[in-house]
Amino acid sequence: MTKPGMIVLSILVSCLLSACSKNADPLPPPKPEVEKGTDTAAKEPVKTPQTNSTQAVAAKKELVAYSNLAKSLLESSKATKGPQVVGVLAEELVSIGERIASAFSKKHAGCRAYLGALLAASKKLTSLSLDAIERDYHADGKLPKSPDDKCYHAKDLVVHPATVVILSRQGLTGKEQRDKATGEIAEVLAHLSDVERHL
Repeated sequence: MTKPGMIVLSILVSCLLSACSKNADPLPPPKPEVEKGTDTAAKEPVKTPQTNSTQAVAAKKELVAYSNLAKSLLESSKATKGPQVVGVLAEELVSIGERIASAFSKKHAGCRAYLGALLAASKKLTSLSLDAIERDYHADGKLPKSPDDKCYHAKDLVVHPATVVILSRQGLTGKEQRDKATGEIAEVLAHLSDVERHL
């Protein structure tokens, strides 16, 4: 490079350095980092619908399982299958019914006291006499007043199959017991559509 070119280049570099050092704005200070988990208000609306949606999907699957098992139980009772077969199916139906009643009470706050009392007693239902389960749980003798028919329908998903378990332990002897067991399951299948509509 020629001497005049070198002079021009050094003048340009010197001007550039001088301009940068005098006129350059300082960089803005870095923004403080927001701690994860502190901005829950922004995250909550997204999280809640997903949770509700997941619960709704799980509840719908339980209803399908309940319906299928109840139909199998109904056929087993009609086909005069042994009391042990009927009892095992009815016990499984009680378990699914408990899960549905629990999900139902979470969705419907008004049903919580009613269904909560049922769920608290549900493990002992199958050890009751027929008279006791009829009086205390079919007719609500040991439950708070049902605030709405929808709560009552959800309760029946547990109480009716529990009654079939009691009948199976008595041997399902005779047409009267067999007809009662069949009627309990036919009735609960009728309640199922009411529960599904509100779940």
